[in-house]
Amino acid sequence: IEAGDLDVATRLSSTDLAALESGGKVAVQRTPGYGFYYLALNQKNEILAKPQVREAFRYLIDYEGLSRGVMRYYGTPQQTIVPAGLPGALNENPYKLDIAKAKALLAEAGYPDGFAMTYYASPQTPEGEVAQSLQANAAQAGIRLDLQIGDHIGKFRNREFELFSARSGERLPDPHPVLGSYATNADNRDEAKLTGLLAWRAAWEVPADIQQGVLAAAHETDNAKRADLYRQVNESYLRSSPALITSFQRVDAKAVRGDVKGYVGHPTWLTRWDTVRKER
Repeated sequence: IEAGDLDVATRLSSTDLAALESGGKVAVQRTPGYGFYYLALNQKNEILAKPQVREAFRYLIDYEGLSRGVMRYYGTPQQTIVPAGLPGALNENPYKLDIAKAKALLAEAGYPDGFAMTYYASPQTPEGEVAQSLQANAAQAGIRLDLQIGDHIGKFRNREFELFSARSGERLPDPHPVLGSYATNADNRDEAKLTGLLAWRAAWEVPADIQQGVLAAAHETDNAKRADLYRQVNESYLRSSPALITSFQRVDAKAVRGDVKGYVGHPTWLTRWDTVRKER
């Protein structure tokens, strides 16, 4: 991209993006998306099914450190489930890295010495770096994670995993598609094959009040009431020690050469090219 062989580049590391940005020839666009970087804990596993263990993992994510480093261009910290800018969004991020708190929760759950698990993570940038950070923090709390970075999405869809992390995205600028995947699971049986739902993949029996709230908001035509319903779902999700832990709202970072004009990234990837031109 510096030589001009590429006009727009994606999936670069935050280090590379910072270097390109400082060089003056390339601008970095940060387009907020309607998805999250998440950690899925398989509820078919008796250890991960304990709420104290799920809660402990929320204290093993270095939100501040990742924000300054690998997530500088790729996400904004968000621990709630309605994307910022949409009805019902909350500006609440109560969790922070706290190894002592995580260890206390593990002891309360009956695992004072921790445990060992296999951890699958996406190989994409920056998911791999985020997974390595979690692995290091978990080790300090006694959790030994065998991190395997690669294409394991098939295992996740088939519920053949223990821990899995990646990022999600939605094409509709509305809370329902996000909540429908993260916060509803009408049939938790393996035979149901609700593979399109992240909650089903995590084998999470979503609390009834959350699922009912999602459905009620979907049928509410009054905008103010709908926003309030989504806010209630958002608050309940945050308190529920969910099996799908969100840490950052997705941002799509693109390096764009300065001679490219009119290129604007879109949150739902519907980028218009008919207005894009190059200046020679």
